[in-house]
Amino acid sequence: MIIGVLLLVLLVSLVSVALQNTIYVPLKFMFWTIDASLAVYVIGAFTIGILAGLLLAIPNLVKKSLKLSNQQKTLKGIKKELEEVRGKPSSDSSNEEKE
Repeated sequence: MIIGVLLLVLLVSLVSVALQNTIYVPLKFMFWTIDASLAVYVIGAFTIGILAGLLLAIPNLVKKSLKLSNQQKTLKGIKKELEEVRGKPSSDSSNEEKE
């Protein structure tokens, strides 16, 4: 909920800045010159920032996902071992016994 509100405030701010800065400005980069509205530059910089943040977050997300997968496999093996030690069948059968 809080993230949604923050995103909404950010989006409204971005649109407000874009609507108030419609003047055309030349952008020179090495051999290129681009004439575009200042709003286009603001929105472009915002978009590039979002994409860069997402690209930087991907390796960490993949690492955490792999770690979680390994931990779930380990937990499954430990549960199976515990059931064998206790002499109980799998967890599906134990649910039927409770009913």
